[in-house]
Amino acid sequence: MQPYSAQPDQQAVAVPPPKRAQRLRHLVLGLGALAVVAVLGGTALSLWRTHEEVTQRTEERLVGLARILAEQTLRSTHAVDTILRAAAEDVLRAGKRGRLAPSRELVRQLREIIAYTPYVNALMLSGASGKLVAHTARIPPPPIHYGDSQFFRPRRDNGTIQPRLSAPVVGRMAGARDISVSRGLHDPDGRLLGVITAVVDPAYFLGPQGLQGLGPDGVVRLLRRDGLLLTGYPIAIAAATRNYRDSALFTQGVVAGRELVRHAGGAGAGERMSAIRPIEDYPLVVTVTSSMDFVLRTWYRSIALFGAIATVTTALLGLITLSLAHQLRVDEELKSIVADSEERLQAIIQSAMDAIITMDEHRRVVLFNAAAQQIFGCPSAEAIGADIGHFIRGQLLEAQPEYSAEFDATGAPMRKLGQHLALTGVRADGAEFPLDASVSRVRLHGAGLYIVILRDVTERRRAEQELKRSQQDLRGLSKAANEALEAERRRTARELHDELGQSLTALKMDLESLRSGLPPGQPDLGERARAMHALLDGTIAATRRIASDLRPLMLDDLGLAAALDWLAHNFSKHSGIATDLIIDNTVAQVPEPIASALYRITQESLTNVAKYAQATTAEIRLERDGAWVQLLVRDNGRGIEAADQNKRGTFGLLGIRERVMLLGGEVAIKGEPGQGSELRARIPLAAADAPEAVA
Repeated sequence: MQPYSAQPDQQAVAVPPPKRAQRLRHLVLGLGALAVVAVLGGTALSLWRTHEEVTQRTEERLVGLARILAEQTLRSTHAVDTILRAAAEDVLRAGKRGRLAPSRELVRQLREIIAYTPYVNALMLSGASGKLVAHTARIPPPPIHYGDSQFFRPRRDNGTIQPRLSAPVVGRMAGARDISVSRGLHDPDGRLLGVITAVVDPAYFLGPQGLQGLGPDGVVRLLRRDGLLLTGYPIAIAAATRNYRDSALFTQGVVAGRELVRHAGGAGAGERMSAIRPIEDYPLVVTVTSSMDFVLRTWYRSIALFGAIATVTTALLGLITLSLAHQLRVDEELKSIVADSEERLQAIIQSAMDAIITMDEHRRVVLFNAAAQQIFGCPSAEAIGADIGHFIRGQLLEAQPEYSAEFDATGAPMRKLGQHLALTGVRADGAEFPLDASVSRVRLHGAGLYIVILRDVTERRRAEQELKRSQQDLRGLSKAANEALEAERRRTARELHDELGQSLTALKMDLESLRSGLPPGQPDLGERARAMHALLDGTIAATRRIASDLRPLMLDDLGLAAALDWLAHNFSKHSGIATDLIIDNTVAQVPEPIASALYRITQESLTNVAKYAQATTAEIRLERDGAWVQLLVRDNGRGIEAADQNKRGTFGLLGIRERVMLLGGEVAIKGEPGQGSELRARIPLAAADAPEAVA
């Protein structure tokens, strides 16, 4: 297919275009300019909307993370306050006649209080003057005076009994940063007897939750309301002692009462976005910060992509407009323009990245571009005139009479015969490789030609195989993680129930024996023995509850039916939601790992019902469906919607789907507004014997 050219008449005289053609050319130019403006305006509007959407999503994520961290910190502070209350009660009971009476027995009791709380490093008891009188780390305590310390001075000056966070201090023994929380001790007349202080690890108040989603410059901080930094992540933030009282972050967020602020970062850090969340009832503030460069990283890529598309589109519109105007200007130049277009087409074909082969109706090659020469390793001179079967094998070479008939009947100048055909290419040395092809037929000068566009997909096939192997590896990793987690839960629950539970029971019996042998006339010892007895009862109950939450032992000892019955009864008792449990006897004792998976799915489903469904009744049904075991959890609540199932940042439903998928099962979740929700999970019984099955 050689390009042809038409020589203009040398004797022709240039004639000005008529006024009508000139007006038409001006109209074409005006429409082209309008189209360019529309493309640029649409691109700018799209980029602005994308910027607003990205910023809004980030703001919602930062505010949500700040609220979660604030709630966590509040719970942590309440836990420390509970320990201080218990320690204060022991200290006041040990006191005599309105004064503190430190002793080795008191220190032992204080040590027992913090024995199971690794986040509390020490308890210190200071007298009314600030002198240290008891310390869980030393007996006797070192001669230290805390009269002017930040955790003692407010108790002495205003007499408040509420806990108060002090400034970060360097521990005298460990040499690490601590946070001190103190509570005043008063006699019945309100006089200050002393201060009990807990030295707490700062990492207990705030963890690095969600830090990965904040980018490399993301920061989480815990501040006092006077601007003093208590702790934070990453470690460099936590190690710095700094006051943010005069910073834009503090003045805009805490002082002005804003929940979300933008401010300048440190030197060279650029603009930042921070979410501020004060903690109720405590003088604390949680901040979550991310850089705007990280927030808008995808938007910057969109600018480049949309800009390139707008530039190309504008260029194409300009070329089309100028081409039309040029064609209208001089009709005699049409043949020359066509010739130039054909030459450009040849250049494009020769410079195309994909191989382009043109063959005639006898399947002989008539065009073989540079990319085809490179792919097949054959010069164009040798390929021209050769049969296409020397280069391509597959469906492309099969006769297609229906296409020829349709082509001839319609007289269409071009018709696509197939796209994305999987073929096999043959190089000049005989090596075979995969091809992706599209075939079209055109008619030029009464002759039919087939245009084949080819692409070597060897690398793509290799990438697909790598992706498939990666997915298999991820599934194996998920399997191993679930197995390890369930095994660790089983072991921990067994040790809590057998070893710790038995030890606590024996301790309770010994305490009862000591209590019965107390001499008469010692009401203080009797009261203390009763308090210790009540504490042991609470500890035993907590141990059993923790063991059951980790993994109910009846799931291993009595089977799935008993475990589900206990779970439903416990759920109904604590949530107030009437729960019906129906179990088919044929699947009451399914083997592992199906039993563990069904129990965890039921547990997660009931948790969702209690948290989101607003239901009054729930139904659990376990039955057999041929070679499958089927679990149905239904409620009469508000009904789950599609947006709830696809909500980002929630992993309950995702975990259910993952468990069922790893066992080769099926899961369906549906619901209608006001009509309740339904979860149906089906697992083949053969999954118990499958090597890839997991708990």
